[in-house]
Amino acid sequence: MPVITVQFIRDVVATLEQKRDPVTRPVSTVAGIAGGATRSFACCLIDEPGQLECIAGVPPTDLLCLTSEKRADVTRRLHELVRSAIAQMRQGRDRNANAMRRSVVT
Repeated sequence: MPVITVQFIRDVVATLEQKRDPVTRPVSTVAGIAGGATRSFACCLIDEPGQLECIAGVPPTDLLCLTSEKRADVTRRLHELVRSAIAQMRQGRDRNANAMRRSVVT
């Protein structure tokens, strides 16, 4: 009987709906590998340690900070700045390419 363990940090990343997919996919994968008959015998366990129960020698990352709206706003702003910088680099590259084409033609 295949036993599959899926781990989530409690109340941080996944909602109940989001947890269903990681449970059904591994069972389907195991059934595909070991044969369809194993599907009804496969067992999928969800382990949900609390946020402070995941310490491995150092304090865990501040997950509440990483999932906050303030962090999301900072990330959005960072993405805007990076997109703007990429657009400026492309414009400069296109201008240089056009200048080189003109110098070759003349």
